[in-house]
Formats: sequence, C-alpha cells, structure tokens
Amino acid sequence: MFDGNMIGAALLLLVAAALFFWIFRDARARDAYPVLWIAAIFAATFLIHPVLLPVGLLVYLLARPKGRLDRCPHCGAPHLFWLARCPKCSGPLKKDCHHCGADVPYSAVECAQCGRHLG
Repeated sequence: MFDGNMIGAALLLLVAAALFFWIFRDARARDAYPVLWIAAIFAATFLIHPVLLPVGLLVYLLARPKGRLDRCPHCGAPHLFWLARCPKCSGPLKKDCHHCGADVPYSAVECAQCGRHLG
C-alpha cells in the first residue's frame, strides 16, 4: 500500500515544515527578513534537491544576526537585545539617559552607566 518513496516524501515534508516554522519565528524575532529566508530555503529544497534542506538550515544558522533574545515590554514578542524598536509592534525598546546620554533598556529604573534615576 505505502512504498518507501511515499513515506520518505511525507517524512521530508514533515521535517521541512517544522524547520520552516522554526526558521520563520527565529528570523522574525531577530528582524532578519523571515519571508526571504523561507523562500530561499524552500526553493533550494523543493526546486533543486531535498539534500539542500540541512544546507539551508546551516547557512541560516551561520548568517542570522547573533545575540541574546529579550522580551518586548509592550507586546511580549522576542527581540534581539540591541534593537531600538520591537520588530513586531514597533514599540521603543531603549531610552536615553538624560544625564549621560547612554542607551538603557526601556524598563530600566536607573542608568547602568552613571547610576542616575531615570524619570
């Protein structure tokens, strides 16, 4: 009833769907053009050869913006800690210290540079 090719194709589709979902969410959180990454890896995998799926994943892992992911204080979406605006809601993630001019996290109460209270 089911031959090896059919099961292999179904397994490839399942693994590809899971990887596409993870890459899309990770790229969106890192503000790294998620649709472009999915389109490129999809084209390489299904139009050229399925063996390019892990190659596409490896290229994404090496090329994606690096850094710690924090949560947006406005919408809760993940974002890279050094971004000034949330990639999902466009809310501010940093504010300036009025005394020394340093960038501090939006939710900070004191400046990490000069120790002054942010009001």
